Amino acid sequence: MDRKVHDTLLKWKSSSGRALVLEGPRQTGKTFIMKEFSKSYHYSVYIDLEENEELKTVFEQTNDASEIYEKLSYNGIRFDTSSGDPLFIIDGIQSCPRAFSALKPLAVDGRCDMIASVSLPGVEPSEGDFPSPMGYVQMVEMGPMDFEEFLWAMGIGKELTAKIRQWIDTGSEIDVSIGSALTRTSENS
Repeated sequence: MDRKVHDTLLKWKSSSGRALVLEGPRQTGKTFIMKEFSKSYHYSVYIDLEENEELKTVFEQTNDASEIYEKLSYNGIRFDTSSGDPLFIIDGIQSCPRAFSALKPLAVDGRCDMIASVSLPGVEPSEGDFPSPMGYVQMVEMGPMDFEEFLWAMGIGKELTAKIRQWIDTGSEIDVSIGSALTRTSENS
């Protein structure tokens, strides 16, 4: 599945930023796109804080990057930095406010690129002595598929999709042969 946000992630990867948070409603493909994006790295580590209560305690015990990596290794999570910068994916970070706050020291540490997902748009969880990582984290909003992404998922090529967009933007009638092609594609899916 091709999503426009993937291009945003690739631009972020080539920039100097070290941490990014995908925010948006549940069930919009954040986990899928993070895992797809991880294929652009030689090595990645994925954790889901909503699914693993034990990993939450790692972030609740410390805000020090070295200690976090050490405690994660006790849970069998190892970071291989020998083959270039790895990607560290934290899914469901909204379920552990201190993990959200830990993005700043992890970004400053620079051991790996960080990407996290939060399913509560506009919420910046932080508590107590653990400050918000704002200024160290790029926030990217991700919503449900738009019409073009839907067409791509249905097997309609980007060239034809661009032509359809042009017709819609200009208020032109869509060519009958294109309508037939769209109907055949949806029937074959």
